[in-house]
Amino acid sequence: MKNDVYQIVTTQLIEQLEKGTVPWKQPWNQFGPAANYLTKKPYRGINALILNSLHFNYPFFLTFKQIKKLGGKVQKGAKSIPVIFWNFVFKHKKTGEIIPQNKLDKYPADQIEKKAFLKYYRVFNISCVEDVQFDIPELTTKADNHLVWECEQVLQNMQNPPALKHEKAQAFYNPKEDFINMPAMELFPDHTLYLSILYHELVHASGHVSRLDRKAISEGNATFGSEIYSKDYPN
Repeated sequence: MKNDVYQIVTTQLIEQLEKGTVPWKQPWNQFGPAANYLTKKPYRGINALILNSLHFNYPFFLTFKQIKKLGGKVQKGAKSIPVIFWNFVFKHKKTGEIIPQNKLDKYPADQIEKKAFLKYYRVFNISCVEDVQFDIPELTTKADNHLVWECEQVLQNMQNPPALKHEKAQAFYNPKEDFINMPAMELFPDHTLYLSILYHELVHASGHVSRLDRKAISEGNATFGSEIYSKDYPN
């Protein structure tokens, strides 16, 4: 089962990459991160990477049992998505007997062996569900626009800011000449993703000798993988 789950996840990631989607470089859906529709709990870890990269209109998912509980049904031909989780089993070290969790207190602690194992269940996006009227939260476009405006104001009001250029389709900070180069904004799917990468480069620029004077930036002596690189280049 363990190897089967690993293979399922690997296959899922490969499918996304073959479609040209890099799961770990996807912006959030406008409705927020992928979450269970009923519990409202966002998915985490590898589950978040996979579910957030699927480009459904609404990032909300349900198990088959939850769909049935709501009185709905899965559309014919709809494809489920695996969601993985860790579980634990307790065994007696000598006999190999499986011990239920509610009976663990009846055994000496040094005779109990705890092992983790990987399991999975399947979920469907709500777009694959019929006969259910879903309550979709309203978009907060005004608040989102205000957040973008606030980000722009931070840069505009920054004292001694680095120069900002758009000469190459690359994002990087040049510490010797103290400038940030960014790809043209129209190359990004949205304004917020452009700003998130710009502010990543601003973190590097904050180490310039005229600002925080971090050695890896101001002296240019950080080699990839070194301790100083890990502190001053938080990629």
